Amino acid sequence: MKRIEEDKLAAIFAGAIARAIFYICITVIFCFGLAQCGLDTATIESCRESCDTHRGQMKSVTTVKCVCSTDEEISIIESPMVLP
Repeated sequence: MKRIEEDKLAAIFAGAIARAIFYICITVIFCFGLAQCGLDTATIESCRESCDTHRGQMKSVTTVKCVCSTDEEISIIESPMVLP
């Protein structure tokens, strides 16, 4: 009977340790993901230069993509009929 109780206790501890390791790993991965979210000025300048070479304007920039405005979007923005 005592052996069964020890086995159950060992299983409970093993499960708790496995869960703790799992949560620690998830936390570390999440923190590394947040650390990579920084947008530096070099990325912004690179996007701006890329859009300028294609006769466009930078619409938005993130750490993973650069979006340039099209000529139609620029003409709509610069139209005298558009209120600021």
